Amino acid sequence: MKKKNSLNLIRRFSFALLWMISLCAVAQNITVSGTVYDINGEPLLGVTILVQGTSVGTVTDMNGNFTLANVSPNAILEASYVGMTTQTVAVNGRTSLNITLEEDAEILEELVVIGYQTIRKADLTGAVSVFNPDEMKNTIVTGSVGDALGTLPGVTVRTAGAPGREGKVEIRGTGTFGNSTPLYVVDGVISGANRDFNYNDIESIQVLKDASAAAIYGSRAGNGVIIITTKQGQAGKMKIDVSSRATLQWLPKYDLTGRDRWIELNDLAFANAGRPAANHFDGNTD
Repeated sequence: MKKKNSLNLIRRFSFALLWMISLCAVAQNITVSGTVYDINGEPLLGVTILVQGTSVGTVTDMNGNFTLANVSPNAILEASYVGMTTQTVAVNGRTSLNITLEEDAEILEELVVIGYQTIRKADLTGAVSVFNPDEMKNTIVTGSVGDALGTLPGVTVRTAGAPGREGKVEIRGTGTFGNSTPLYVVDGVISGANRDFNYNDIESIQVLKDASAAAIYGSRAGNGVIIITTKQGQAGKMKIDVSSRATLQWLPKYDLTGRDRWIELNDLAFANAGRPAANHFDGNTD
């Protein structure tokens, strides 16, 4: 009886100890709140706040405020926003934080070719996708620009079944001018739909997808415009780029039939066709 009472006492003590430990662990976490501003001191709406290394997060409201509950005092918060550089802030036991996000100069200062002018991407209001060939320098490209355009949003590349034919490129679906072929402009010169040229000669590709961006080309741009800028000569030392790939594949080895089996199959084929069997020459050719 005493042994049973001792076991019950140990169980109760263990349960109470675990319960107290869990309470202490929860009590160690804190609630963090704060506000996110831009460099001008204006609150930012829709900034994503995440606890680094976890999926716990929230989004700022219209006043730039956010609140995160049950956060470790040693946690690190990540604040990210479109067009802004991502900021990381250490909590260090604080319950109130003010975060300032700066503009991402690399994104906003990117130059985009629009018709006869080049403007900053930050000043662009039309729907334009920019492709940098360096993003595919480690992939196999057959020479068709369509291989690269297939990676851009809003651009569809349909492969052609006939040998030697290029795929069909559509920008935002089928157009209304009898076909869906976009207008191609290479180095400021309007060209046809032939895109089979050296892919390594391309400096950049811009795809104009809406009327505001492609208006300068008139009705010909009804299906969108693809502007291709090729590389130009630059001052400095000569540079040679070499890309080489090799593929090795063994030919399959098939089991071949013998003479007698071939004659049997040949006679069967003639019989199935309702024709007399072939006259197989069985003479001695020695």
